[in-house]
Amino acid sequence: EYTQNTFKDAGIYEVIAHFEDTTGNYNELPDMKATLTINKATYDMSGISFDSKTVVYDGNEHSLEIEGELPEGVEVEYTENKFKDVGTYEVIAIFTHQNSNYNEIPSMSTTLTIIIEDKMKDYQYDIDSKGNVTITKYVGNATRVTLPSIVEINGITYNVTNIGSRAFYNCGSLTSIVIPEGVESIGVDAFFNCSSLTSVTLPNTLTSIGSSAFRECSSLTSVTLPSTLTSIEDYAFSSCSSLTSIIIPEGITSIGEDAFDGCSSLTSVTLPSTLISISYSTFSECSSLTSIIIPEGVTSIGGYAFSSCSNLTSIVIPEGVTSIGEDAFDGCSSLTSV
Repeated sequence: EYTQNTFKDAGIYEVIAHFEDTTGNYNELPDMKATLTINKATYDMSGISFDSKTVVYDGNEHSLEIEGELPEGVEVEYTENKFKDVGTYEVIAIFTHQNSNYNEIPSMSTTLTIIIEDKMKDYQYDIDSKGNVTITKYVGNATRVTLPSIVEINGITYNVTNIGSRAFYNCGSLTSIVIPEGVESIGVDAFFNCSSLTSVTLPNTLTSIGSSAFRECSSLTSVTLPSTLTSIEDYAFSSCSSLTSIIIPEGITSIGEDAFDGCSSLTSVTLPSTLISISYSTFSECSSLTSIIIPEGVTSIGGYAFSSCSNLTSIVIPEGVTSIGEDAFDGCSSLTSV
């Protein structure tokens, strides 16, 4: 027979086997001893994860939590786990239980990182030796975009001053763009064929619009050109077939070739008193244009300047004009007064 020989809790137990001769014919047998060891069990934590996380600073407190269902009887608490300032923080998950038959559970640690929002994640850009930023390419997919005015790198701030050539070329889903104060130039083909673009906000710091900058933006209905503008290059708004009116600001002396060519919905054009020349094909195929006043300071009207303006009924050419290019009014089939 045995001494106590039934155990379930973890531990080391001695068990004695006692032998008895029931016949009375044998010497007494010595007892035998053995040990029974029940090792502590290990909780299955394979379904528990404690992953790092990166969030954008928003002024609110952020914390981390484990994921998964804890085994019965296991609880978790964390070291300091509320953070709101930018930085990287270690958080430790400490597991506790009251069952002495299980091993202690190792803690888990991970990091919470709070970053400043990268406003330039959707852009490629260059920074010149003077610290001026040129947006070279938009790589996002938003339909409504407000360009950032600054770039911050390692605590140093750089100003966005230029939109480079083809930066938004063929962004067919773009519907609106707000260009911030500080931007001085819009490059060649910058918004070429942004066919869904309906709204453009230009800054009061803008001085030049490059050739074909808004060419074939066929949904653009209106645009306000800032008074700081000094240059509208060739084809700048060519084939903006939904554009209905345009006011060219004072200070502009010339408008590039084909700048408003094919703006078939254009009914109203206001030219500045500073204008000296109207270039080749500037308003060609503006078939909805009914009248236009050419300022007194204009001295030349380029070839095809108003060709195929089929609804243009009258035109007054000022005294100072010394040359009118070939076919300047070709196809103006409604013109009754010159």
